[in-house]
Amino acid sequence: MPKAPRIFVVEDDESIRMLLEVALRSSGYTVSAFPNAADALAEMENTVPDAAVLDIMLDGMDGITALKLMRANARLAGVPVMMLTAKDSENDKIIGLDAGADDYMTKPFSVLELCARVRALLRRGGAAPAPKKGGVLKSGGLKLDLAVREATRDGALLELTYKEFELLRELMENVVYVQKCIRYIMYTNQICIAPPKNSGARLFLLCSTVHNMFLLAKG
Repeated sequence: MPKAPRIFVVEDDESIRMLLEVALRSSGYTVSAFPNAADALAEMENTVPDAAVLDIMLDGMDGITALKLMRANARLAGVPVMMLTAKDSENDKIIGLDAGADDYMTKPFSVLELCARVRALLRRGGAAPAPKKGGVLKSGGLKLDLAVREATRDGALLELTYKEFELLRELMENVVYVQKCIRYIMYTNQICIAPPKNSGARLFLLCSTVHNMFLLAKG
């Protein structure tokens, strides 16, 4: 099986950074996510990514400056870069493209379109495509086919958005932890169970949301 391309994501908004990380991982890529450009550039000294998604409006060093530093570095000059920002004026796009960006997307953005554009960047850069993730998840009457991204309940097809599918996948992949966590919340009114290895903050955030909903329900 070919090695999954590595994508660097640089985004200071935690919710957007997590969304990008989950979306790209689910597309089969290896993802390293950073809240600032300085940390990303430091890691690039050790690992050259196959592509990067770089926000322009960052705390500290901005994305344009980081991009210029990449293009001035012989090891990083050929890394395909997509700029991601809330700015949508023509001048901002021109500045980003003139600095060496290969593509440009504005927020709010379509996750599916972003993943498609990342695939296009990798093709232009000569990187191997991400290996397709297969497998089927089952829980009760629910069934998720990861290869074709199809969800069914008792045989009936469910119409899910991208985020809804990924949320359901995350919960079904960690069903034992989720059950334990919800039971703990119900009995103790708090959440402090460490999430499973490799699930990171995403699953913990989901269960924290359940906790908050429980508190609201209690009034």
